[in-house]
Amino acid sequence: MYAQKLNGVWVELPVGLPVTSNGFVASYGTIELLSELERNNFGVYTVSDTPPVQDGKVAIAGAIIDINGKPVRSYTLSDVPVVEDTSHYVPASLLRQRAMKVGIWPDLAAYIVQYPELMLMVLTLEVGIDPHYPALIDGFNSLEVPQDVQDYLLSDPSLGV
Repeated sequence: MYAQKLNGVWVELPVGLPVTSNGFVASYGTIELLSELERNNFGVYTVSDTPPVQDGKVAIAGAIIDINGKPVRSYTLSDVPVVEDTSHYVPASLLRQRAMKVGIWPDLAAYIVQYPELMLMVLTLEVGIDPHYPALIDGFNSLEVPQDVQDYLLSDPSLGV
């Protein structure tokens, strides 16, 4: 990637467009064929690469800035977002089907609507329900759902209904 200083500001050169410097025009392809020294004499400079990034971080590209008369891409380092493993979550529709099969859906549904956060999990259906979610376990216990039925309701989604 190349940049040219125009009116005191580094501007990234679009790939494929001709480059003008001091009244001369060169194709982008010609600029690529020039040596670093020839490019610099033409007023075109190579923009530095992404700096090495430590584990757990990601570099987010920013503007081209001037450091000692050379164009350098600025970067912001951010933490890599932690993605929660939801593969063991039970889809809400599957939980409902299983609860209907064992005959506790009306009571479970009445319990769920009392807890907005739990109800939101059930209604969004995005990632499903964490089988270890405390409010859900409390609900099973308050409804006196036997442990073997709880295990069935929250078993791996791949087992189906």
